[in-house]
Amino acid sequence: MGKRELKQIQPFDDIFYRHCYYNPLLTALRYYGKDVTPFIVNDVNVYKIKKKNESKCNVQFYSRYVGVKKDDEILSELGIEVKNHLYTTDIITTIIQSINEDIPLIIYADAYYCKHYELFYKNSHHKHFMLVFGYDEELNIFKIVDVNNEHISVKNIKFETLKTAYEGYYKFLQMKSDDVNYSQVILKENCSNKLNHNYISVFRSNMLKNKELMLNNTEVLKHINSNLNEILAEESGIDKNINELLESFFFIIVIKKTEKYRIQKLFGDEFFLVDPLDKIIKEWEKIKIKIIKYNSIRNIKVKTMFNHINKIYVLESYYNKELFNYIEKIK
Repeated sequence: MGKRELKQIQPFDDIFYRHCYYNPLLTALRYYGKDVTPFIVNDVNVYKIKKKNESKCNVQFYSRYVGVKKDDEILSELGIEVKNHLYTTDIITTIIQSINEDIPLIIYADAYYCKHYELFYKNSHHKHFMLVFGYDEELNIFKIVDVNNEHISVKNIKFETLKTAYEGYYKFLQMKSDDVNYSQVILKENCSNKLNHNYISVFRSNMLKNKELMLNNTEVLKHINSNLNEILAEESGIDKNINELLESFFFIIVIKKTEKYRIQKLFGDEFFLVDPLDKIIKEWEKIKIKIIKYNSIRNIKVKTMFNHINKIYVLESYYNKELFNYIEKIK
């Protein structure tokens, strides 16, 4: 009976980044002693409005990361290879062999089969990712880094539970026969680091390249205001759209927290633009809380929702103006 654990694994739990694939990936980068900052400075974070033919629901707004470089390019510059694999009928043996070679794996799974995903367990099929970095054959458990909403933690998972969740992904969530089912995160040998470590310079360049996109955030907020007005004007508007509303607000808040994290990482906690970002996050959280309260007690003051949006508009306008004033002076 074997037992092994990659001891240097420390979950990347500074923030919830993008979606549940990336915290396992960034955890693997740290395992190899790599800096995750190249990913953080690569993104331009924007509000978006869906085109009419893009959405089947009434909620038309969302937020997204616009990457300047592709992930593979950043990984290559870091000296990392993400080796993707198709479905295997013996995922347990595959994982054990990889861990024995000191290589962590990202497993594609179906949250429907995992009890600790209360929202999806035995309720709905949902794509999920976990980083496996250890095993104990006597106890029949794997050690994983797991992401559940914004909570990133180390967990034990039974061999059979992981196998069932992995096979569930293959049966219910895989779109094409050649889709990835699991990935090994591998450190390349004799690879020189090609990264520009002047991250402020990289951030400045990326922001200036996408200045128009960033400044358009305030215009998109007007459309968000209008879309919310349409939804709230209908008596059952929130009931019909509660899940989509909460999902949109969740990812807006996550992206704004990433933006705040990046500014703090580059310029320090006392940088003057940390405070307006913090206020923007709090206003979005107030809107989300109001929606949740409405869903439970059927009481919401519509006017206050738009007061929050108006405050966000003022704060975003200030933030974008001052950010570009500041970075344009950096040489």
